[in-house]
Amino acid sequence: MKKIYGAVNLDDAEFAREEFREKWDKKYPAILRSWDDNWAELTTFFEYPEQIRHLIYTTNAVEAYHRMVRKFTKSKAIFPTDDSIKKVIFLSAREITKKWTMPVRDWGMAHSQFIIFFADRFAA
Repeated sequence: MKKIYGAVNLDDAEFAREEFREKWDKKYPAILRSWDDNWAELTTFFEYPEQIRHLIYTTNAVEAYHRMVRKFTKSKAIFPTDDSIKKVIFLSAREITKKWTMPVRDWGMAHSQFIIFFADRFAA
């Protein structure tokens, strides 16, 4: 997968896709069909510079966050109100973020690219 994520442009991605097709065709045919059916949507990823793409495909932090939220919420079978679940998630998020000590790799470059691509979403 890293070969596709690290592709410089769509042509490189197409080449990597064909390499994966050769290796995965027999073992993972459903994945290949899904890629073929959704290739136009998947390749919008390549409109962004590599610094942003790295943040998009690096989901370990997101997965770890969700795992920790589940850890905090699984002990309760029923939440009496919507506010009660919101409070539990808020408090769990507060606890989870206390453990975030590692900075995002190359955040300065990614932030600069976000400002360029999404200038209308950043306050001046």
